[in-house]
Amino acid sequence: MSALRNSITWLETSPMQRMSLGSRELFHSDFLSWLFEEYPRALAHVFDLTVKECKVAREEQNIDLVVRDGETPVLIVENKVKSYPDFAQLQRYSTRFPDVDKRYLLTLVPPSFAMPKGWKTVLYKDLAVGLQRWFEASHVSSEHRQYVVDYMTLVDHLATVAEECFDPVKIRENNFWFQGNRIQFLEKVGFSQTLQKFQAMAFRDYLKQAVPAEAASIAFPALISNDDAAPEEHHVKVWSALFNNTPCVTLEPVLADLGSEGLRFEIQIQGQQYRRLVAGPPLRNVVSRTTSRTEKSELTWACLEASGADSWLFGRERTLAPDGNRSFMLDEAMMRSKMRSDLCFYKPDVVYQYIDIAHENDLGALSLKTLPLQISRDIELAFGLLRHTEATKNSWGHL
Repeated sequence: MSALRNSITWLETSPMQRMSLGSRELFHSDFLSWLFEEYPRALAHVFDLTVKECKVAREEQNIDLVVRDGETPVLIVENKVKSYPDFAQLQRYSTRFPDVDKRYLLTLVPPSFAMPKGWKTVLYKDLAVGLQRWFEASHVSSEHRQYVVDYMTLVDHLATVAEECFDPVKIRENNFWFQGNRIQFLEKVGFSQTLQKFQAMAFRDYLKQAVPAEAASIAFPALISNDDAAPEEHHVKVWSALFNNTPCVTLEPVLADLGSEGLRFEIQIQGQQYRRLVAGPPLRNVVSRTTSRTEKSELTWACLEASGADSWLFGRERTLAPDGNRSFMLDEAMMRSKMRSDLCFYKPDVVYQYIDIAHENDLGALSLKTLPLQISRDIELAFGLLRHTEATKNSWGHL
C-alpha cells in the first residue's frame, strides 16, 4: 500500500492542486504500480498483458515500471509526463531487460521519431480509455473506487491539456514562443516549463525541415539531433533545451575530420535573440592568460581575427558602421543593429553577438519568416570558417 499512500493525498486537495500534482511523473508511476498489483487485469486493457497476479518494481535499473509475473520480468514501462520521449534512452533500456517482449512508452505526447525496435507507445489519453474500459468490466472494492475514479478523471484532463497545448502543429501555428501564449493556467498546474520545452523541440524539428529546404541544395549538410542516426560526413548538430527557463535551440556545424582542439561556430536562438557564438580551446587559452577585461578583449580579438572568426560574429563584411561601431550584419536585408559592446562573453571560452528576433517585420531585428534563410547562409559561412581555422590553427599558439 505504500505506493498508494504516496499518491492519494491529491484526493484531499482542490481540483487545481490535483492538476498540479498530476504533473509529477513519480505520482503517476506510484499510483499505477499500486493499481496493477492490486488489479492485474487492468494491464490487459492498457498494455495488452494478461497475468493473474504480478509484482511491479519502481525505478529498477532506472526504469519507471518493471512488471513481473512471478520472478519473470514481462513488461517494462518508461513514463514521460513533463519531458519529451528520448530515442537514445529507450534504446539503452532495451538492453537492460533484453528478454522482455513488451516494452511501452507511456507519454503525454506522441514521439517525433520512429520507435526503437520492440517498443510501442501508449498515450495518456489511451491510458484513460483503457482504465475506463477495465473499470466498467471489473469489480473494484468500495474502498478503492473513489481513488480510481478520481485518477481516471485526472488523466483524462491531463490528456486534454496535452492535446491543446503540447501538439507540435498547434505550437507551430502559434509561432512557437515568439508570440504570446496561454501560459498562465499552465503555471498554476505545474506545466509551464513543459510547454516551453515542447516549444523548443517543435522549433528544432521545424528548422530541421525548413533550413535545408531554404538552402535548396542537395549538397547542404543534414541537420541531425540526438534521436537521428550518427552521420558519417559533415553535418549540423541541432538540439533544444530550456536555459534559464527560456526555450533555446542550438545549431552547430561539424566537420567529421576536424579535431576537437579548434574553434566551434554555433547558432543559438534563445528567447527572442539570434546569436552567433564562437567557442573552443583557443579562446580558453587566451582567457587563461589574463584577468583584465580590457586585455581579455584585446587578446580575444587577436585570436578571432587570426582565424577569421570575427566575420562570424558580425557577418561576412567585417566593416564598421558609420559611427565606428561594429554591427551585426544580416545577409538577407543587409540590416545592421548596433551592439551594446563589441564582444559578449559567456563562460571562459565562449564569445557571442546577437540580434533580436521579431515576429513581425521590425527595423533592426531579424524576422521570424526569414530566419531559416539566415540560418542556412550562416551555416554555409561556418563551414568555410571551420576549414579555414583548421588550416591556420598553428598560428593560435603565437597569440
